[in-house]
Amino acid sequence: MTRLLIVTTGSHGDHAPYAGLGHALQQNGVRVTLAATGRFARLALDAGISFAVLPDDPEPIETTERGRRANAGGVRGLRTLVELGVEQARRQLPALIAAADTDVVAATIPTLSLAKPIAGVDLGRLNRTLTGLAGRFATRLYAPVVHEVRRTLGLPAEDRAQAAARIEELPVLHGFSPAVQPRPRVWRPGAEVVGHWWPITTPDWRPQEELLDFLAAGPPPVFIGFGTTGSSAGWLPWSTTPERVPPRRPCVRAFRRSRSRMHTINRSGHAVW
Repeated sequence: MTRLLIVTTGSHGDHAPYAGLGHALQQNGVRVTLAATGRFARLALDAGISFAVLPDDPEPIETTERGRRANAGGVRGLRTLVELGVEQARRQLPALIAAADTDVVAATIPTLSLAKPIAGVDLGRLNRTLTGLAGRFATRLYAPVVHEVRRTLGLPAEDRAQAAARIEELPVLHGFSPAVQPRPRVWRPGAEVVGHWWPITTPDWRPQEELLDFLAAGPPPVFIGFGTTGSSAGWLPWSTTPERVPPRRPCVRAFRRSRSRMHTINRSGHAVW
């Protein structure tokens, strides 16, 4: 039986799809282990897959000064975010190597294949160029950690050019629907959109009463998920009125014009209009 180690990082929304993917793979004869911090152990338990505990941060990053700086956007915020990721990787390295008795390792990475705004700034056609530069910047900062992993596992050392060439050859699977984002024609071979990886829903799951009351109070709403966007970048807090939050303005205008009800959610909670 093939053994697969899935290494995840981020928030609940980053981990849950991989637990669902792991469940589906295990149903098809793959022995799956999810490696994450202890607060996500329940996801692996519900999915029926093994779990490897990685050390957590002593305090939630978002409550620290550096965490708030990382969420503020801009070049400085992007650099801080990558530096925090490198520091976390170093803390988790011993546990990760201990869990690496496997045939295949699948790791979560930012979706650098998409021409998206970097550091909260939309520069149009320059987005793709800046995305590539951000990827190379992150690779450079992570290089010492990768070197340490290869040395510990008895793998030969790589220079930067070798590492970059190897990364370009790796398959990259994007777990979302092409109805949400079609596969761009400029993508390299091996970068594919494969459809949603749905999280596991346990039989005893029940929606919150607040959500049930909202659903029962009118016609079906349209849901928008803002994910883990940064609070200082103008998406949070929810106490801010919609008109004062620039990234949400198009959504609010569209729903008001269509007279629809909107339900939004991110890491701070729910908001309904």
